[in-house]
Amino acid sequence: MQSNVAMNQWQFPGFLEAATVNGVSKDRIWDVIWQHIGWQALFTALFIKYERKGRMEMVTVTPVEIGGHTFIATTVRLPKTTLLAVSCDKGYIMCGALDVGLLNDQLKDRHIIAGRAVGVKTIEQLLEAPLESVTHEAEKIGVTAGMIGKQALLKMI
Repeated sequence: MQSNVAMNQWQFPGFLEAATVNGVSKDRIWDVIWQHIGWQALFTALFIKYERKGRMEMVTVTPVEIGGHTFIATTVRLPKTTLLAVSCDKGYIMCGALDVGLLNDQLKDRHIIAGRAVGVKTIEQLLEAPLESVTHEAEKIGVTAGMIGKQALLKMI
């Protein structure tokens, strides 16, 4: 089966060549990425850039330090939209593409801890934005609608 996606460039991400990123050591970055997503996703997200219809598309995974804890920020650039998420071991916050109602109703047996912020276009905005809605499981640990993204993530530790 032939893919319509041409692998045209392999690139080691520059941020992993630095000694620290946002005050987090390179060793800690690798440790957190390994724990959260494993090697297959790591190679897919960090080492492969591809070209589709003449435009570079990219998945970016970076560490974010908040209150002495390291979280994983993921950006997925898609045609006409960008998906944003910041996660830890227990849960995550995400942009407006997250369907909290679906998580609460159809996937309630999974006990997903998540929050949704709308109108955000960058990871920084996601971290500073008030959450528009949260799952029932998030409410159980003290995460509420209106809470700032950073504060919600710290409750998920």
